[in-house]
Amino acid sequence: MESVETETRTSIRKEAVAELLRLPTKAGVLEPAAVVDYARDPDTALHAYFDWEDSVAAEKWRIEQARRIIRSVHVRLDVTDKLQVRVVQFVEDSEVEAARYLARDKADPSAVMKQELARCLGVLERARDLALSYHDSGATKLARLVRSVADLLAGYE
Repeated sequence: MESVETETRTSIRKEAVAELLRLPTKAGVLEPAAVVDYARDPDTALHAYFDWEDSVAAEKWRIEQARRIIRSVHVRLDVTDKLQVRVVQFVEDSEVEAARYLARDKADPSAVMKQELARCLGVLERARDLALSYHDSGATKLARLVRSVADLLAGYE
């Protein structure tokens, strides 16, 4: 028998590695089903590396299937050419700024409310999106707030 050097990622006993090397292959490839069939015998070194309790093994397999599903999803983010970013402007005297709003829109007070609610909606949407991207538990509550403010804003439209 030829000398074979082996390297494993996990701690597998030499006896189990020797058993793997003795198993028949198909075109040089060791078939997983052949390993499982061989390991069914409790007297083999490979037997200890498997869960033979079906309920435990089934749950572990479902978790592995879930991992495969998760790994199979690829997210592609398309960024448009135009990106609109709102910037907050610092105002030293908020009363003066509020008076400017009222003076500018004196004829239509609902326009002031609409503008402020639109700002609130923007802030809440950004907060919700951040919470979603960080898998934060507050994302659901923020989504409800977004809907509420959007409904309120729609009343001014």
